[in-house]
Amino acid sequence: MKTGYRFIIFILIFLCSAGATLLAYSIGKVYTLDELITEADQIVLVKHISSTPTYLGNHIATLEKFSVMETLKGPKSSTLQFYQAGGKLGNRDETIPGMPVYVPGEMTLLFLRAPKGKNRTGGPIGGYQGKFEAGYDSQKQLVIANRFLQKLQAQKNREMKNRATSSPSTHSQPDANTKETMPVLPDIMLLRDMKGRLR
Repeated sequence: MKTGYRFIIFILIFLCSAGATLLAYSIGKVYTLDELITEADQIVLVKHISSTPTYLGNHIATLEKFSVMETLKGPKSSTLQFYQAGGKLGNRDETIPGMPVYVPGEMTLLFLRAPKGKNRTGGPIGGYQGKFEAGYDSQKQLVIANRFLQKLQAQKNREMKNRATSSPSTHSQPDANTKETMPVLPDIMLLRDMKGRLR
């Protein structure tokens, strides 16, 4: 019996340590901030209003509604809404790993692609990667943060370094690939500094 418990504990520890890696694979590409800026059709500072799950064809999508506080890139409007793939409706759950969840009243900076496909679903680029938390610091300056993307970027760099150092060629001479392969987001960033990258 004790052996069985040890095996179960081992499996739980393994799953917890592998969780972030598995999630990264389900998300696919890990973006840099500059890539998010370049690929976004619209970058907006918004306040969330409501989430309404519904059926689009045979699948669930959630209508997300926002009030727009500021538009940094793309078409301007006072409100924003889009259908995000996935959600819960009754006893049916089609939640998609890596897709962001919104809370009414929360302020966020969204990097969005134009809706596409038969059902015109949209949302932030890379799921949670394109959703930045926004708020004011003690100096009343608007700041943004994305811990989720920050962790993915750091993990990606560790994986690249591990692959480089495990290669036989790296034992004979230094390899440029052992350096960070992508810049990692700071813990907190001033919104005005992000705006500077748009110019």
